[in-house]
Amino acid sequence: MLLSVNCFSQHLIEKSINSGAEQIILEFNAINQIQLFNSEGDPDFLILAEGKTHLPMFVIKEVNGVVYVEENEIRADKETDGLDKVCIVEPDFTSYQVYVPRGKDVYVSFIEGNLYAEGFRGNLNIIVENGIIKLNHINDSVKVRLNSGSIYVENLENAFVDAETSLGSLIIDPSLEGFSEGEKHLVENLGNASKKLLIKTILANVYLNVSED
Repeated sequence: MLLSVNCFSQHLIEKSINSGAEQIILEFNAINQIQLFNSEGDPDFLILAEGKTHLPMFVIKEVNGVVYVEENEIRADKETDGLDKVCIVEPDFTSYQVYVPRGKDVYVSFIEGNLYAEGFRGNLNIIVENGIIKLNHINDSVKVRLNSGSIYVENLENAFVDAETSLGSLIIDPSLEGFSEGEKHLVENLGNASKKLLIKTILANVYLNVSED
């Protein structure tokens, strides 16, 4: 029998708020990941945060009709005294599950980490320095600014698309008529173009999976 013992216990924090605010602003530093969901009940705005080796610390506040979520974690970079030497200490960043009412305007910014959303209803404005962004079945307008990393958009349809990368790759699957391999900029109306997808990247790769009628 092989037994595996973790050196640290898991830490979970849950915070919530009921608010009629139309704007949600999420600001973090380095994170593991954020998963965005639409909330279905009470409370209408909920965050679950998980840290493997530390207690996640963040605040939720409402100011002038805007809900802010801000990280205020402080973690030492040096090895903690007294650690068992058989334990391997690796960087540990917080993972967030964020539940937001449908139809809100959500602004997300962080320095490093990943973001995932599937079937999310609400406008998204995402600013990331380094990371991976995966979006599936977007229902409303999305604006992304990404320095380095990758962005994947699956099942894209009925959108005005303006996607550009300066030094990365722009891949469309299946390929669209008039778009050639190696191009860095795509401007296209898909279907009835009822929403907007705006992507601006520098070093990041962009992968767009277009739904076929």
